[in-house]
Formats: sequence, C-alpha cells, structure tokens
Amino acid sequence: MELVEAQNPALETATEDDGYENILRFWNRQTEIESTTTEIVINQEFRENTTPQEEKKKGRKRKRNEQSWKQNKAKSLRNAGKQYISKKNKTSKSRSVQSPCSDKCSEKITAEQRQTIFDAYWNLGQVDAQRSFIISCMTDITPRYKYTNARNPRNCNQAFHNLFEGQSVRVCKTFFIKTLDISDRVIRTVKDKIDKHGFLSRDRRGQHINHIRIDEQLIKDIKEFIDAIPRIESHYIREYSTREYIDGGKTISDVFRDFEEAQNKNKKAAGRYCTFYKKFTQDYNILFFRPRKDQCDLCLQYKNSTPEQKLLLQESYDTHL
Repeated sequence: MELVEAQNPALETATEDDGYENILRFWNRQTEIESTTTEIVINQEFRENTTPQEEKKKGRKRKRNEQSWKQNKAKSLRNAGKQYISKKNKTSKSRSVQSPCSDKCSEKITAEQRQTIFDAYWNLGQVDAQRSFIISCMTDITPRYKYTNARNPRNCNQAFHNLFEGQSVRVCKTFFIKTLDISDRVIRTVKDKIDKHGFLSRDRRGQHINHIRIDEQLIKDIKEFIDAIPRIESHYIREYSTREYIDGGKTISDVFRDFEEAQNKNKKAAGRYCTFYKKFTQDYNILFFRPRKDQCDLCLQYKNSTPEQKLLLQESYDTHL
C-alpha cells in the first residue's frame, strides 16, 4: 500500500471511500502500459530478426520443400547412419562400430581409432562421397602367378586399409566392414561402379533426363503479360504484404484465354494452362477481389464526394495515403 502511494501521489489526496477504486484504476493502467511495452519490444525483435524476404512472401501458393518430405528425411538419416523409419513403417537402428574379427587386427588399430574412422565415414552423409572413401581404402593385389580363364578372366583381389593420421594400416576385409558397419554388398557395389579407367560413376538412382522443358521465351511472355495487367496494392495491409488485386470479374482461366488471344495475334505459342497457372500463383501474389479491410471511411468519403468537397479533403486524403 505504501509502495503504490509513493508511485502515485494522486492517491495521497484520495478519500477512504474512493481510495480502493483509485488503486485498481492505477494498477490497471500500469498493467496496460507494461503489456503495450512488451508488445512493442516483441515486434521490434521480430523485425530485427526477420529479413524482408521472410516478411513479404512472394506468391500466393507455397512452393514445395523437398527437404521436409518424409522420404527425403529418411534418406538423409540413412546416409548419416542414424535411426530412421522406412516406407514400410519399419524402424531401422542406427549404425555403430561392431566387434572386431580377431585380436590380430585389433592390435593394429585401437577402439578409439576405429570410432574416429567410423564417424568420419558416416559424417560424409552422401553415397558418392562414402563410396569414394571406400575406394581410397582399397588397393589391388597383384599375385606372382595368375591362372585365368580366357573367356571369364578373374578380377584382382583387393586389400583393405584404414587410414588414420596419415598412416595406412592394412586390415582384413571383415575388420574393415565391421569398423564401418556396412555389408559386403556395399563393397561389391563399389567395385561394379568403377569403370575401366578407374573412375567411380556417381549414383543416378531417381534421376533421368526425360524432363518436360519449357521454352524460356514462353515464360518471358507470360511474365510480361501478367505484369501488364492493371492492379492495385492492399490499402491497410500493404506494409507487411505484397498481395495485389485486380478486377474481381475475372478468373485465372479468363486471364489465360486473354493471354492465348494475345499470343495468337503475335503468332506465338501460348503453352498449356498448367504452365500459366504455376507462374501466376507461384511468382505473383494476386487475387481477383478487393478485401473488406480496405474499405476505409476516408477513402470512401473522398470517392463519393463532389469536386468541391474533394478539394477540401485533398490534403487529408493525400496525407492518409
């Protein structure tokens, strides 16, 4: 009670009857000031930590984010040797260093060194880089005498090495596989990927060249046509939005038909509707109606005024805009 009276001298002259009401009124005023100050600070921090591109998102349709797909997340976790859930909803355990094959190889490399090699391999996170890592640890063995079949010549055997601190230590194949926690199939795949010149072909799974290519001139014509459409920006929300508005009597199909007519006059290809739709919705933030929030009283008053009244409202109207 003494603290409140010291902060607000007006309470000293208050009577006992209205003293409690003054205290509540003062306390509510202080609470409103604190909440307003907190909101201002939060807005300032948001603007400082947000780039203009994030504040003003371009395009009314969100673009796909392939990194957030479940299959791509699972692929990244699998390539990093971490636990993931497969398409069949099965949980695969994370990779770890397995027990060595024998004491002979363990005398050459300690458990800490094996863990370092394991981490270096799986931290690569890409199949091509991991296969290149395996190739760097393999060398061909040239025997003194070789008996081969002329029709089906036998391939050379490989020796496996673990590299640590610039030193190459030869180990057996089992020890090498258990250190990286991989299967023999991975070794065979790496061998098959090496061409006759000794180069490793990159992984081409899920890739093809049979893509539909759109003419660059067509894309340029679409953008020039959309940019030429007369439109206005939002009145109230223009500070934090790039959305614009055009005549509400049209749809995207109508705009595309107008584009087709313009292209036919110039004897150019108009392309397909889906191409026009993607460009219209992903690269532009345009709607076909004016929002109700933009029905400002001052703007409506100026719009419905006579020429004499508009002269009187001109200064306030320009300041308002």
